Amino acid sequence: MNDDLLPPLPQESSDVNANNSQEKRNLIADGPFGLAKGIKREEFDIALAEVQPCIFHAETLPKKHSAFQYYFMRITPVQGLAWIKAVGNNIQTNPYGFELKATFDEMKEKLQKIYGKPKLVDFLMHDSIWKETGCRHCRVVNAVFLPNGKTRVALSYPQTCSQSFFTLRHKTHTAVA
Repeated sequence: MNDDLLPPLPQESSDVNANNSQEKRNLIADGPFGLAKGIKREEFDIALAEVQPCIFHAETLPKKHSAFQYYFMRITPVQGLAWIKAVGNNIQTNPYGFELKATFDEMKEKLQKIYGKPKLVDFLMHDSIWKETGCRHCRVVNAVFLPNGKTRVALSYPQTCSQSFFTLRHKTHTAVA
């Protein structure tokens, strides 16, 4: 298991010479979670389940991170891999979310070393302070990294009163010609 976090995406896999499988393996290994932007569905050598059109679920990726339980990816026939969303492990927490906040802050600091300072959004739902029992998604916290104007990395968590998880979404926008 690899605990390196999301390096910037390398060039698209369409730039790789199809006759050189060693180059292809190196390119794929250089991106977030061991993947490269633009790789096609048939290039994956892991089990993928299509849960919606062009949205795939995977239990593991070439460079799995121990903080994440499973992954979703948008893979289209034309663009290939467009984004990755990693879903974190469940974290037991108190109504104030101390354990979750500490885990989130630790991950945010690791990402900040790679992508720079994030924009933070911390939103508390209306009346959530007064309704500790049965509250659902009382608080949402986001750290959004925009390292180069094309890539968006978002670390988020919705918090309930007893447990939660965080997600990490990596997306690189490309201009359509």
